[in-house]
Amino acid sequence: MKYDVVLFDLDGTLDDSAPGIVTSVMHALKKMGRPVPPFEELVCFVGPPLLTQFMEYCGISQEEAETAIEYYRELYAETELYHVNIYPGIPELLKALKDAGIRLAVATSKPERFARKILERYELAQYFEEIAGIHQDKVSEDKREVLADALERMKVRETGASCVLIGDRKYDAWGAARMGLDFIGVSYGYAPEGEFEAEGVKTVLDSPAELQAFLLGGE
Repeated sequence: MKYDVVLFDLDGTLDDSAPGIVTSVMHALKKMGRPVPPFEELVCFVGPPLLTQFMEYCGISQEEAETAIEYYRELYAETELYHVNIYPGIPELLKALKDAGIRLAVATSKPERFARKILERYELAQYFEEIAGIHQDKVSEDKREVLADALERMKVRETGASCVLIGDRKYDAWGAARMGLDFIGVSYGYAPEGEFEAEGVKTVLDSPAELQAFLLGGE
């Protein structure tokens, strides 16, 4: 085994969450009186911190973006939370890693309460020692903060365990680099073509099966 601890991003890494996220973004834009682009254009909201994406995409202030997130969450929590599809092969990957004795956790920029509900609904929570996300009273947290929280809960630094983050966007790669973690990118998520190459990510895998082979060393 290459690592003692494997951290997973959620959206775009374990599940295809675009349906619920984009529908909620559309709701927020409509309530703000802004144009509502087609679904495909708004897929760019899957992955980045919502606060950052609303500010950059709409050209609005942080205060306005915080209001947009409130509108987003009111629909997301009510009807869109479970509108996700678990990527084929993910349950098998998680089971194989856990059976091999690897400690698993989730580190997501989604509110922790939402992440936990999704993973419990789709019977994946059982594989994770910790599920770390942003705190309930915050609209956004840097990925580094979420990773630091997960590592502290698992006492990874104290044990000297080898650790890697698996994610689908440059924001995951940035967080891993700032925390001194190895990073593996997955191409089946939401990264635009060439994003990982531009960030210098050396290991990019195309499927959960490839992840399993890489992490278990062919076991």
